[in-house]
Amino acid sequence: MIKYTAAQFREMSVPAIEAIIARRIYEAGMIFESLENAGMIVGNGYGIAQQLVDHSVKVFRERWKGVSHVYNSRDVTRKEGM
Repeated sequence: MIKYTAAQFREMSVPAIEAIIARRIYEAGMIFESLENAGMIVGNGYGIAQQLVDHSVKVFRERWKGVSHVYNSRDVTRKEGM
């Protein structure tokens, strides 16, 4: 699994970040498909994985600050308006 740096994320578009989130959550969520196939859960494991993806992307969109809000660690010590 690729570990992205903060600088790499800053260079990405929102759709590219959403695709990374979706892919990673989907891969993790497919455990439900395995549990379904093992007879350990009721329902559609693939559908559960898709729901997790949808919810994760929704949370990202709700919390996205936008490019104008990206700052580095020195910015937190600056006073507003300066």
